[in-house]
Parts: sequence; C-alpha cells; structure tokens
Amino acid sequence: MGGAFDPIHYAHLLSAEEAANAMQLDEVLFIPNNQPPIPKHDVVSPSDRAEMVRLAIAGNPLFKLSTIEIDREGPSYSYDTVRAIRAARPSIERLFFIVGADAVLTMPNWYRIDDLARECEFIVTTRPGFDRDALLGQLPAALETRVHPLTIPHVDLASTVLRERIADGRGVRYLTPDAVVGYIQEKGLYRTLAPPNDYANSRSHTRPSGIHAPS
Repeated sequence: MGGAFDPIHYAHLLSAEEAANAMQLDEVLFIPNNQPPIPKHDVVSPSDRAEMVRLAIAGNPLFKLSTIEIDREGPSYSYDTVRAIRAARPSIERLFFIVGADAVLTMPNWYRIDDLARECEFIVTTRPGFDRDALLGQLPAALETRVHPLTIPHVDLASTVLRERIADGRGVRYLTPDAVVGYIQEKGLYRTLAPPNDYANSRSHTRPSGIHAPS
C-alpha cells in the first residue's frame, strides 16, 4: 500500500487489513512516497511520515514498512516501485496493488499503466452500496480484468481531515493510533494549515506469495 501517509490513519489500516484477509495476502507493505508525481500540498519530511507508519503498524506481523520510494531519488511512480519489488523478490507469483475506488478512474492516466497492469493486480476498496459494475465498466478492458473490487466498512476519513484538525488545535485521537498522535505532538507536526488537498493513498500490496504497496 502506498501514498503520502501524511499522516497515516485508521482508514489506511482498515483497508490493508480487509484486503489482506479477503485475498489471503502473505504481507502488506506500507510504502510512503518520496516525491509524488503531482505534488498537491506540502508534506512533512519522508522520515517523519515513515516513522508514523512504523508506529501505526507496530504489533501487526502482517504489516511491514518499506522505504523503497523514500530511498529512491525523484518522483515516486508505482510502476518503478512494483518493478523494484519484483526484482528484489523474484519468487513472488502474484503482486497486488491496494487502491481506493476514488483513484481508480484516474488509473488510465498513471505512468506506464499498461505495463503496471501486467506486473500486478489491483485490489480496489469500495464502501457498502458502491456500484462496482459501473466502476469497472468505466475502465479499459485491459484494466478491468486485473481489478478485484472489495467492499469494506465505510470510514469517511482522509489525511486532510487530520491535518486540518491539528492546525485548528483540535485533537485526532481515535482517528489514528495513539503512538502516531504522540509523535505528531512531540514533533509539532501540522500546526500550520496546509491546502485542503490530498494524495491518492493507495498503491501496491501483495500476497499469494507477495507484498503490498491507495490515494
């Protein structure tokens, strides 16, 4: 699972857990990006975002932090990340990319999306009542066959909400793990309001022999 994780919150964790259970994933990789291809707001440092992920996933042996994109210079493209994961783990048979339904319609515009679709499959998380047939019908045929819709409990939460609450002096307890709340407070993160835009937090995860990398 990939994205900015700026900051990570319970909706990210729920999506990863539901995908892991439904698809029987071996593990889920949380991959904070270094530099989004299309920056939408100022993010805290990659090291801070990675540390918040580490704190959030502690205690779940299925969840792993990967700094593969942070360690790589330049924009963080999902295709490059998936190729690097496959090169590092050639025994992987199936690689899944976890992505939210809101990001699916932008997939035809992703960098080397046709090549990416050959390298991995996509777990698309949707809320209850979502018209999955309509969603799939809007995708190119080559992508439609690589997408696995997954209905998960609806949690209306985004990193933007946390950033704005913190900037307004409000708490974010019960929106993200306590360890993340403590880290944000200790470091004084998000006290200056950022523009209300958010990255698509979803990307690459895996399982039947695999890994993971959401908008």
